[in-house]
Amino acid sequence: MMRVALGALGVGLMGFAVLGAVGDPDVSPVPHVLFLAAVVAAHDGVVLPLAIGAGALVRRYVPARLRGIVHSGLFVSAVLAIVGFGAPHGLLVGLALVWLTVAVLLLIRRKTARE
Repeated sequence: MMRVALGALGVGLMGFAVLGAVGDPDVSPVPHVLFLAAVVAAHDGVVLPLAIGAGALVRRYVPARLRGIVHSGLFVSAVLAIVGFGAPHGLLVGLALVWLTVAVLLLIRRKTARE
């Protein structure tokens, strides 16, 4: 039910934005359509294959009990990369903290599995 409500809200907001853009004489639709096409092409041609490949590598090489931690680290890393986290230096610090946390959690999980 929540998924349907959020989907309906998203479609409504997109419709509001499109109607606002169509009604504004200062908005030229061609650059917006080209940008949207470029974003879709970049996502489907670059981001999606990389995400699928990373997931396949984790599934193949990481034991099942540790996959959740590694997947979480990959997800947070992707979010940090998209948001940018300030200057490149800030991004590197953020990624270092994420993977340090992942390493510590993996060591804890490994130690508790032995006991």
